[in-house]
Amino acid sequence: MLFNAGINLGIQEKLLEQGALVYSMFELEADETDLSYAGFKTIVLNSTEKDLSTGYRYANGGECMPAVAIAGGVIEKVRQEKLDPARTGLYLPTLCMACNFPQFPILADMVFKEAGLQGLKVARINSMKQGEALPDNLPIKIFEAGVLASLVYKLYFRIKPYELKKGSSELALHAAEILLSHAFKNGLDIRKVFKEVCSLFTDIEWDKKSKRKPRLGILGDFYVKYNEVVNQNLQGLIEELDAELVIPSFTEMTFHFFDVDAAVHKDSLRHMKILRMLEQHYEKMAEEILAQEGEPDWHECVQLMQDYGLLHYLPGETSIN
Repeated sequence: MLFNAGINLGIQEKLLEQGALVYSMFELEADETDLSYAGFKTIVLNSTEKDLSTGYRYANGGECMPAVAIAGGVIEKVRQEKLDPARTGLYLPTLCMACNFPQFPILADMVFKEAGLQGLKVARINSMKQGEALPDNLPIKIFEAGVLASLVYKLYFRIKPYELKKGSSELALHAAEILLSHAFKNGLDIRKVFKEVCSLFTDIEWDKKSKRKPRLGILGDFYVKYNEVVNQNLQGLIEELDAELVIPSFTEMTFHFFDVDAAVHKDSLRHMKILRMLEQHYEKMAEEILAQEGEPDWHECVQLMQDYGLLHYLPGETSIN
């Protein structure tokens, strides 16, 4: 079965028998290893220009590029891996928001049929209630993987513009991916391993005394801002401009919807507080480098949105950013 996710994914053997496709905005494969450890057979969708080209053959009516990338990526992966569509599924959790995101599973289903992948299933799962579809503590592990992926890339982008030996941060990033993927896959102590990851970056020689370069952020679509293929290598452009890239944590959208549920439906903020504590724990471990890069208090963000007249509780991703 094929399953996809911004940073998530999966399917259990009894449900899929063939494989799960995960669409990862980050190239850190923590989600894949999360699911493998939980008993899922998973395949990560790493977007390529060919995926985009294939996607546009079937979805060229003005759909946003992430939808095209996911659809094309699944088609290409099924063909490359010679997967049986009838025993494959795409895990694409979604939710209602001011975005095309809720329509992704519907579009994907139409595209797969048009591409001749008869029987390929698309799971329609609420992103905020993945615990109802996935076993045990897998949803929290997926969240944890996303937190760590965000922090690893924050470390990478904080140091790269100032590294004294070109390529040092790239090597650390690659080593971090290997360490964390291995840890998730084998059920190791993730906090201990992330401490090693932080050391990879603190050991890099970089210019800490010069004035910081102009900082530029990438805002907007969940899939686009983290994926250099889908955003047409904005990261590279920012580097060419001799600037420093600042990325937000992927958790902000999750926190936004917890806040919506509390404000509109009077749900408890307990889960949001627990997840924020988990994120803060890892932020503290990386604070030697990311002292000023921690995620702001969500309620301060909400107040700023209100101050700027963004009063609707289902805003788009740019306003959330």
